[in-house]
Amino acid sequence: MDDFERAVRRRLKEAASELEEAPRLPATEAIRRGERARSLRARAGVAVALAAVLALALPRVLPDAGRGGRAPLVLASPPGPAPSSPGGSASASPGAPGPATPVPVPAGGTGGYSGSDSLGAVAVPPSPPPAPCPDPAAPANAPDGIRVSVLLERTSIAQGENLRMTVRVRNEGLAPVQNERRTSQEYDVWVEDASGRVVWLWSDGRAFAQAIQSDVFLPSEQKERAITWGASGCAPGSGSAAALDPGRYVARALWRSGTGGWRSEAVPFEIRERRIP
Repeated sequence: MDDFERAVRRRLKEAASELEEAPRLPATEAIRRGERARSLRARAGVAVALAAVLALALPRVLPDAGRGGRAPLVLASPPGPAPSSPGGSASASPGAPGPATPVPVPAGGTGGYSGSDSLGAVAVPPSPPPAPCPDPAAPANAPDGIRVSVLLERTSIAQGENLRMTVRVRNEGLAPVQNERRTSQEYDVWVEDASGRVVWLWSDGRAFAQAIQSDVFLPSEQKERAITWGASGCAPGSGSAAALDPGRYVARALWRSGTGGWRSEAVPFEIRERRIP
């Protein structure tokens, strides 16, 4: 407090000196210096009052401040019974404050709190699992002579490699077959893992017009639609699809008819682990 008191006294002397010189100065300068001196005296008075308040309050707030120490800040849990020792006796009397408990740290920008194991270590919640692939259209009974198949360019590919697939529908009968579907989508292709779970569907994320479409398959007529697949799974939401793990898979296809589709037989293939040279 000595430096602070000396600074206040110095300001008071400056104010008194300026007031004494005021009569010897021009009127305008005397007025200006008089106002400045009164302002200095007012600020000095406020500083003296604030110093007095702090001198009275600090010893009560920080009992160790006068002895050069710092009062510890402890976050304690609500009073409760103390834990028992291995012998069954309590280590502290009932009602004594428990051990210090960490306080959750506010999550930045969220307006709430996030769980933490210790002060300052905020736990990040795990990301939700990706959404499963949608189911293909329901199977529909194919008319006599109609055969749907899926042809694979290869039966073994490495992770991330492209695989060309071809959907073929052929009328092997002797009579024309008329097909009517309720969507502009003609076909679909999907991949199942060894457990039969759909891991990729060509129509996933694509939009089709909901309108009645009609076509006719003459005897021996066939139609083919080719696609290229990158050996990746379904993309959850707007994210990117991840490459499928090595293993055994099967490919299936359908040709839309009514609200469902004529399905093909399953064609097995393999995804190998990608080797880095």
